[in-house]
Formats: sequence, C-alpha cells, structure tokens
Amino acid sequence: MIPRERTQAGALLLLLLLLPVGAPSAALAGWAVELRGGSAANFRTRLEFDLDGASSIRMHPRYDTRPWDGSPYYAARLSRGAARGAWELEYIHHKLYLRDRDRTAEVPAFEATHGYNLVTLGRSVRLGGLVWRAGIGGCLVHVEGTVRGAPIRVRGGVFGGSYSLAGPVGQIGAGKPIRLGDHLFLSTEAKLTGTYARVKIDGGRVTVPNVALHGLLGLGYVF
Repeated sequence: MIPRERTQAGALLLLLLLLPVGAPSAALAGWAVELRGGSAANFRTRLEFDLDGASSIRMHPRYDTRPWDGSPYYAARLSRGAARGAWELEYIHHKLYLRDRDRTAEVPAFEATHGYNLVTLGRSVRLGGLVWRAGIGGCLVHVEGTVRGAPIRVRGGVFGGSYSLAGPVGQIGAGKPIRLGDHLFLSTEAKLTGTYARVKIDGGRVTVPNVALHGLLGLGYVF
C-alpha cells in the first residue's frame, strides 16, 4: 500500500505539472504573502543517538508526514519582487513521525511534529513559464519520543524551551502562480529540501537530518 503522504504529495506534484498547459501565470511585482498546505514524501535518512556513557544508536528510518494529524503541515512566504524575480522569506512547518515499521525496542517512539520547522531566505526567477527558486537558512526543531526506556527531554533549547536551533537547511523548487483577480492568486509549488539537525537532549544528542520532496498548494495576495 502506498503511504498516504506520498499519495498527497504526488497529487500536488501532478497538479503542478498540468497547470502550465494553457494556464495563465501571474507576474507578481511588489510585496506578496502566501499561505499553503500540502504534504511531503521523506527519503530514508540517518537517525543517530549519541548517549553519554553508553553505546550510540544508529538507524536509517523513513518518516511519515501526516499533514492533518495534530498540528498541521503548512507553509507561509513573504516576498518582494519585480516581474523577473523576487527575494523571499519562507517558513515551512514540516513534521516527522517515525514509521511504525522502523520502531525498535530501543527507540519505540520518535517524532518532530511541533515541528521540524524550516526557515529560509531565498531568491526566485521566472523562466519558461515557471518560477524557479532556491534558498538557505536554518531549522528550529522540537523532538519527542522514548530512547532506552527514558523520555526525550531537550537541553539548551531556545529561551530555555523545548525548541532547538538545530542546523542548516537548503531548498530548491519550482512553482506557478495563477492569477485569480487583481490581487489574489493560486500558489502551486514542488520543492526539495535538505536539512541537517542536531539537538542536545538529556544524556546526549540526537542527529536527525531530513531530505524531503514537498507538494504545496494555496493562496497568495499581492499588495
């Protein structure tokens, strides 16, 4: 059976491929905001626990996204541009759930669902009827779970909380804005993100990188 989030991401990617056929794109100039939903298909990556005074745990699991479970998957973007391209500040509330088949006796539960937050500053250009973009930034991560019978507790979080500035992120993507009126437009996009995240926890550290293919669909407004 195909995982639900792969089906959702695949449907959005197919929509992106079909929209250029006869669909008028919007040449966005000035300030614009976008709010979109969607899903992501996560590639298999390393999950590593370095525990003080004990042997490390190394796994290579896949993650579910479950975009509508708990806090939803979503993305927001603020941009300032001209007809040929824009500077963009983007936030993606990504989520990672350790898949049931990858759980072990040592790690029976692990997730980053409040979430695995990606913040990037990037540049977009219009080429061939699409908007192509790239960006770099950092990730703010909240992890939960159980390791060797003990609950995961974050150390040294931002402002003493449970969120950690965990590492760098990069993204590349392509989308097609479709004008719906003088100010409103439909925002479609496919993107690939790559993140390296390392979080201090009680008794050690957890390294949880991620590579994911995202499909996003939503609305934007040009001021």
